[in-house]
Amino acid sequence: MIVFVLRRILLGILVLVTVSALVFLAGQAVADPAVGAAGDAATAKDIEARRVSLGLDQPQLVQYLNWATGTLSGSLGTSYRFDKPVAALMMDRLPITLSLGTLAMAISVSLATILLFISARRPEGAMDNFVVSVASIAQSVPTFWLGLLLILGFSVNLNWLPSSGSGSWQYFVLPSIALGIYGTPEMYRVGRASVLDQTHALYVRAARARGNTHGQTFRRHVLPNSLLPVIPLVAVQFGAFLGGSIVVETLFSLRGTGFLAWEAVMTSDLPVLQGVVLLVATFYTAFNILADLLSKFLDPRETP
Repeated sequence: MIVFVLRRILLGILVLVTVSALVFLAGQAVADPAVGAAGDAATAKDIEARRVSLGLDQPQLVQYLNWATGTLSGSLGTSYRFDKPVAALMMDRLPITLSLGTLAMAISVSLATILLFISARRPEGAMDNFVVSVASIAQSVPTFWLGLLLILGFSVNLNWLPSSGSGSWQYFVLPSIALGIYGTPEMYRVGRASVLDQTHALYVRAARARGNTHGQTFRRHVLPNSLLPVIPLVAVQFGAFLGGSIVVETLFSLRGTGFLAWEAVMTSDLPVLQGVVLLVATFYTAFNILADLLSKFLDPRETP
């Protein structure tokens, strides 16, 4: 088990090193950092002076090693737009993104569980087929389109909830629903496949033979044993929610790290964009490692 954990951590570190190199090279290829740092009104002389002061006149390998060394020490550079440390900017915005991801995950798990209860009463029956169809349609709906429908319905027409901004809990309701619904079909699909496998197991037949009803057998035996592949998926989905929140945060003007990344793209704020991408990659890698560890811990038959 210890070897497995160390191997997964080492693989995660290699992934992050690769991501950091790609992020750095992509940033250098897309735009000249010196131009963004100098500002729109800067002359060619100002841009060149800024390039020297930032160390951008050095070879790219040296620039990357300097940036990577600073990253390891917690310094991600200074934002061109805000003139503040990138790490401080991200820490200010991170609680909003974490709150959004947590609420979306709660909605996603709740909806998937409800759908499982509905469809598991009669697998392959009419209701089960209907739920499968609804889940397939929901999985194909883009998050931004669903978000626009929520804004049109609950903000514009009913005026129940705010359509944009950050503040009280009301501002998180619509974004969380949009992101949560997007993640529900995948959880339901995995859970349903697991439920169908467990339904035909011998212990289920034995439980029914002892006089347990279908509902009792499902609640006491089938559902708990069906959660094994779903629990690691929750960890992976949470990492995906944090990474994919940029669309939802931008649509609802929810000022988290996703919205910060959009602002960085619009203003060519390269240090901020690099920092956010690296942060998202770190979260996603960490939750993938957690999912693997949960699979290993919950299922002793699983081999690394």
